Amino acid sequence: MEKLKILILEDNKLDAGLIKEELTEHKFDFTSKLVQTEKDFITAIHGFKPNIILSDYNLPQFTGFEALEIAKKLVPDIPFIIVTGSLSEEVAVDSIKRGAWDYILKENLLRLAPAIKNALKLKEEKDKNKQAEEALQKSEKQLKILIDNMPDFVCFKDRDSRWLLANEAGIRIFQLEGIDYLGKKDSELAELNSKLRDSFLTCKESDARVWKEDVVIHGEETIPDADGFVRVYDVTKVPVFQSGSERKGIIVIGHDITERKQAEEKIYKANRLYALLSHVNQAVVREQDKQKLLQEICNIAIEYGKFRLAWIGFVDKETKLVKPVAYSGEGSDYLKNIKISITDELTGKGP
Repeated sequence: MEKLKILILEDNKLDAGLIKEELTEHKFDFTSKLVQTEKDFITAIHGFKPNIILSDYNLPQFTGFEALEIAKKLVPDIPFIIVTGSLSEEVAVDSIKRGAWDYILKENLLRLAPAIKNALKLKEEKDKNKQAEEALQKSEKQLKILIDNMPDFVCFKDRDSRWLLANEAGIRIFQLEGIDYLGKKDSELAELNSKLRDSFLTCKESDARVWKEDVVIHGEETIPDADGFVRVYDVTKVPVFQSGSERKGIIVIGHDITERKQAEEKIYKANRLYALLSHVNQAVVREQDKQKLLQEICNIAIEYGKFRLAWIGFVDKETKLVKPVAYSGEGSDYLKNIKISITDELTGKGP
């Protein structure tokens, strides 16, 4: 274990000797450096690198409070104890307010050893807390870097669904650039961005469902992008609880599935078309009656092609009008009176 390095700011060598004797008597393994001036004090802080500073209050050209201010700037984590011959209660209280860790009267040096031990113990605790805080900040920074580089949007909300943090993708997707979103609810953000009003209100509803059911929920939500194109997101919302069942917040993760949905729609349409053609081919082979065949083809278009309306018409060579001869589906009644022409008339161009 390294020796304790004690910097003593004292103009009286006899008093400095008494301080060292007191520490030696209490079995401190230490080395010390005695200084009297501001210049030497600053030089010792940089060169000697003390573990603790003991300072007189009154020196010929330098005061303990001036030394304290220098120490707070250069070595704020190093314990600073005032050791003086006389100190009023008012000045003693003021020294603690200014940042001194303790004060000792020279006539009562018996308190010096316990004061140093307490200061070193307190410093050790502060160092541990500082290290823990630095580790937490580092961890938070790494987490922020991680989520900011995710293509999915991620946001954290508190127990009242107020936004606490969002990654870069979330800020971009919800168009929050330049908006002070922290601490705001979706209902408030809906008023700030009218283009995404419906999307924010949908978020509000799904948040309410999370707390109502107290489970992880999945669902699809639509959010228009900056160009107005509506994109589809697969959204997962995870409720977070503190000890017991006390609500803490919600984690929201959204994955853009627009391209997948478009691909699925293309496949769905292709399958519909394939099913329609397949059944039409079977009907052509099976049905000999022309009118029944035409009607069955329309029925197949509705059932397998999933069209709302299907009809077939023939052109009357004399009138140049298209006459529906078979139809099926919603709104087919309007075909009975419709006029459809193959000429260049402005009217009669079809439904």
